[in-house]
Amino acid sequence: MSDVLIAIGVVVVLFALAADRLGRSVITGPMVFTAIGLAIGPKGADLVDLYLDTDTVELLLTTALAVVLFVDATHINVRALRGGATTPARLLLIGFPAMLVVGFATGIAVFPTLSLVAVAAIATILAPTDAALGQAVISNPAVPLGIRQSLSVESGLNDGLALPVLFTVLTIGQAEEADQPARVLVEHLAEELGYGLLAGAVVGVLTVWAIRGADRLDLAPSPSVVGLASFGALAVTAGLAEVLGGSLMIGAFVAGIVVGPTLSPRGPDAFVFGENLAEVLTMVSFIVFGGVILSSELDTLTWQIALYAALTLAVLRPLTILLATVDGGDRPATIAFLGWFGPRGLASILFVATITGDAPDFPDLSTITSVMTWTVLLSIIAHGLTAWPWSNRYAGYCEQNPSMMEAGRTMKALPADVLSERPGSVIGRLSPRRHVGHRVDQ
Repeated sequence: MSDVLIAIGVVVVLFALAADRLGRSVITGPMVFTAIGLAIGPKGADLVDLYLDTDTVELLLTTALAVVLFVDATHINVRALRGGATTPARLLLIGFPAMLVVGFATGIAVFPTLSLVAVAAIATILAPTDAALGQAVISNPAVPLGIRQSLSVESGLNDGLALPVLFTVLTIGQAEEADQPARVLVEHLAEELGYGLLAGAVVGVLTVWAIRGADRLDLAPSPSVVGLASFGALAVTAGLAEVLGGSLMIGAFVAGIVVGPTLSPRGPDAFVFGENLAEVLTMVSFIVFGGVILSSELDTLTWQIALYAALTLAVLRPLTILLATVDGGDRPATIAFLGWFGPRGLASILFVATITGDAPDFPDLSTITSVMTWTVLLSIIAHGLTAWPWSNRYAGYCEQNPSMMEAGRTMKALPADVLSERPGSVIGRLSPRRHVGHRVDQ
């Protein structure tokens, strides 16, 4: 374990120091970390033993994803979101179920020899989008706020929607109550969503009260201390969600939304701790993905896996977003932008780790793991290379077509006082700085 800690520490130091220079390229953080993990792992230079058991990987990924979701949620401007909440709702309530259906149908066609439960697992694992891989787009101030918040809310909540479906598929795959899948799904949805929402809302409100109480008592906590204290909400939410049987991911996102308005008036310092923690955990997670998961899957790529990965990102995602937004008044450019930027990452990796830990005998688990690995790798590369160039191009298109700011639910013009830009971050900065349109220094 000591060699792993040394390697990760060296990577963090060198990457942080080089982030500004790398920020002038199209290279993104997850691309760098995955490559480093692969390079130092057993299939590369074999410099360190990156072997980690399934429980450790699952704990790391769960923690990283919860922190990223919480931090992202604290940056969501609730006032602005209320003005365009229809689009996130459409992405979640229409786009997400449609992704499950078309992913399942496509899986049957591409993998005719796989069991139906394995195909259903693949479709579910690759349905949620990734908050960490979407940072370059969500943090680009040149992109209209409504679009960024729609993508942020979608990535923050769709993994919570996917988890009950995954548990239902696992139940069926293990031949437990397989004759009543609808009842099992409803039970899981009610527990995961209901208790997750409850845990996040209750803990978030109590945390806000505690912060405001400290202000009334003239304790005068500094912004950085308040930001650190807010992370107590995430820890308590995690514990309460586990006790109740709810989704930690849903709870973390909801708690962040509730706490965020209390942090924003205190300035960027209130977000520093959360941003830095999210960045470090993201670094480590993608290093582990490259050195542990990808290393073991390098010889598993087949044309069927490559085809399904490409279809998932380039065809199925845009198709489902078109279904979700086509009658919402959005321009084709906006629909295409939302359709492309649906990366797959930490949530998908975590779901496979969950299956491996909870159901190691699940049918066709090796194929499920391979499909997830290569789809995530393709997403890391494709979405990483296109994030800033395409988001800047889209922002320029919006600037040249002012009427778009009043057309469609995601493009509603917003008063300046509700704009809530996230502070600059190392991962967010590891991207080109060629902003166009609304130039805002982070």
